[in-house]
Amino acid sequence: MPREIRTIILSDAEFTGAIDSFRRVRRDLLPPGTVHSIEAQPDGNILVAIEMKFGPNIRNDTFVLEHQFVVEALARFCIETNVIIPRAGAKKVLRTEKEWVLEIRLKASEMAHHAAFTDTEKAASVQSGIAAN
Repeated sequence: MPREIRTIILSDAEFTGAIDSFRRVRRDLLPPGTVHSIEAQPDGNILVAIEMKFGPNIRNDTFVLEHQFVVEALARFCIETNVIIPRAGAKKVLRTEKEWVLEIRLKASEMAHHAAFTDTEKAASVQSGIAAN
């Protein structure tokens, strides 16, 4: 049974931009402020360091962004930057030494070429049925 594994690779700057962009859409997840660093955690979550300004006061704090929201942020980033990704499939975010990776694993039934092949088979069987009559 064939499977497909897609990998979308992002630099630290792209990843930070994706998190920043996602914060504008999901304001309830992280407070406003300047993201200074993002660090991968062993459980798949990320630790986000944010500098927040309250008038003359500045506060630096860290917040945990759960893995499901990290995946959602990267999927949204791909959509906003015209990187085509499938809706289906198991998605996870990994950190390499230098980059961030959005990995999408598709089963045969979720793969685009399988769907196209199935449609082609259906069309061929309809054509052969018409030709037989």
